[in-house]
Amino acid sequence: MGNVIKTHQPCPDCGSSDALTIYEENTYCFSCEAYRKIDDDNVTYIKSYEGNSNPMAAIQQKFESDKLRYGPIIDRKIDVDTCRKYNVKLGSIKGKECHVYPYYDKDNNDHVVNKIRIVDTKEFYSEGERGKKTALFGQHLFSEAGKYITITEGEIDCLSAYQMMGSKWPCVSVRNGAASAAGEIKHNLDYLNTYENIVLCFDNDDPGRKATKEIANLLEPGKCKIMYLSKKDANDYLIKGQTQKFVQAFWNAKTYTPEGILCGTDIYNILFTEEHVESYPYPWDSLNSMTYGMRMGELVLVTAGSGIGKSSVMRELSHYLMTTADQKVGCLFLEESVRTTSNAILSIEADKKFHIPASDTNPWTEDERKQAYEDMHQLKNAIFWNHFGSTNLDNLLNRIRYMAKGLDCKYIILDHISIIIYDLADERKAIDAAMLKLRTLVQELNIHLMVVCHLSRPSGTGHEEGASVSLKELRGSHSLAQLPDMIIALERNNQALSEAERNRTLVRILKNRFSGETGPSTMFYWTKETGRLTEVPLDDSLPDNANDDELGSLHDDREFD
Repeated sequence: MGNVIKTHQPCPDCGSSDALTIYEENTYCFSCEAYRKIDDDNVTYIKSYEGNSNPMAAIQQKFESDKLRYGPIIDRKIDVDTCRKYNVKLGSIKGKECHVYPYYDKDNNDHVVNKIRIVDTKEFYSEGERGKKTALFGQHLFSEAGKYITITEGEIDCLSAYQMMGSKWPCVSVRNGAASAAGEIKHNLDYLNTYENIVLCFDNDDPGRKATKEIANLLEPGKCKIMYLSKKDANDYLIKGQTQKFVQAFWNAKTYTPEGILCGTDIYNILFTEEHVESYPYPWDSLNSMTYGMRMGELVLVTAGSGIGKSSVMRELSHYLMTTADQKVGCLFLEESVRTTSNAILSIEADKKFHIPASDTNPWTEDERKQAYEDMHQLKNAIFWNHFGSTNLDNLLNRIRYMAKGLDCKYIILDHISIIIYDLADERKAIDAAMLKLRTLVQELNIHLMVVCHLSRPSGTGHEEGASVSLKELRGSHSLAQLPDMIIALERNNQALSEAERNRTLVRILKNRFSGETGPSTMFYWTKETGRLTEVPLDDSLPDNANDDELGSLHDDREFD
């Protein structure tokens, strides 16, 4: 804030007698926290005279001239008739030129406060009832129920706008600049809302734009119009002789609509400009026919009962994205080590089960594992999180953000969400918070995020016995069903007498925001010798006692690699 000039000064915003401090470049009130930058049009308040029932008469004693007088404000090109209209008078204090701006009570039009500008030193004096809420500057001059009224950020701009508009249309200003403008407008809403059109003409700078937005949200829908200035403020147009440009900006002011609200007539470019949504197909044709592939900016939830094979499907998908799609994949398999995950992905590459010790029934060699590592280019597209058991939500979000922004991962797989909230007392609230933050992160990073979650136990037949999955069984929170773009469920009877039945997994689409298609989608078959999943036709006539050889003719010829 710079060096302190004066402390314990009165604040014109909240009425505190000693909370304002004046610095070299700004003022700050330690009571109401109002911050004001000191510049040509937003100047320092340094005194407040209180208790005067007639401020104009009382202040006359402080001026050296015989009387306050009407006159033009020459350096701002404001003529005497405009000053007389607003009862703005000129004088001097200790040889310094001053302007006196009167303020009135909003209810009975009593003159209760004067705001005095010392021209050379850019200081403001405030005289009258300290902390008194007043009408807007100039409000007492214009009756209610008009067609147009313009609000500016300061008195000079108000006088300028009124003069440039031919002295025909009501113009008012806030008393204490952009910082407290919204509060002043709120105090005078009943008056302003009697007008058909309320035009905001605040300074073309960050504080002015911020105040404009705050005020626009206070006004009745459809009434607020915003002027977009190419100059600094209204007076800048007047000084530079560009009255006609200001008038044009006034009539071109657009009706304010809140952010995100668009009229149909305004969306031609949105509607007819081709939108490129980056996507890639799944490795399973039948799933693609219902989902149309994986898109950036989507959150997909994959769910199943315990032991159904969620992680196996996620590893197949990871391998496919790393190889066929040549995409970097963020692998956050939180229930297993990086060694287990990487071995499982290499197993898919080689059609070997490297994650299970070699044996007569599971033959593989170290050379084969090393070759798979080289064939996948040393897993260059695999990005792992070696979490060491540190799986809280903030850590997780930071790692996902780094994978996306720092390492160019467009696909992230999180297996599974429950592990990051397992030790929290309120599981539902924790999952709500996690899903909301993940949903926001997906939009921020424009990634494709697949999240695995668990199911609650159903009544009757369990999921491990092939029970169908429904949205109501998602474990922990309604947000698990509400926030994802897609929800994919896996169903398998791992207790069936038939080995072929135990190895079949039905893929069901529970939610599909993109195309709306839901229901059974495809079938995976797990081959015990290789540990691979293969897509087979969704055929209810598939015999329960079929063996792997019999199923060979039904397997999709295209392997995932």
